[in-house]
Amino acid sequence: MTKRLLSLLLAIVMALSLATSAFAATDKAQSAADTLCSYGLFRGTGKDADGKPVFELDRQMTRQEAVTMLVRLLGAESEAKTGNYETPFTDVSAWAKPYVGYAYANGFTNGTSRTTFGGAASVTAPQYATFLLRALGYKSDADFVWSDPWALADRLGVSDGSYTSASAFYRGD
Repeated sequence: MTKRLLSLLLAIVMALSLATSAFAATDKAQSAADTLCSYGLFRGTGKDADGKPVFELDRQMTRQEAVTMLVRLLGAESEAKTGNYETPFTDVSAWAKPYVGYAYANGFTNGTSRTTFGGAASVTAPQYATFLLRALGYKSDADFVWSDPWALADRLGVSDGSYTSASAFYRGD
């Protein structure tokens, strides 16, 4: 997929899911989550009594959830789940290993150290933008700075200028 087409797709997904970073889940965020769920990109954390997905939109997304959503967005879930990807990380949940392995093998993440991914830790907005930019083929420390990816992300339309290096990243974002 070309960088331009993937940039457009990511911009649309981000536009569908934009919400303020400190919020109670809004109708707009719920609608975006339902749309992303219908595409198989956002599955939720379980089911409610009626069998509908529970999205926990006002909870910060974990790093392993963020990478999972990215792999799904790229249309690579089957490849991730059927591949045999190895990582040096000792702290990834069993369900997330295929996704993190795929992301690591493709250079979307380097982890938080040589042996840790920080899978259960909350993903920051700059970390998520870095995953996205790397998936688009951009190189950190060459095309952008991983700790502050906003100049490039905003210019590409992947983000809308509302995030900073200090921004949290919620499941409703």
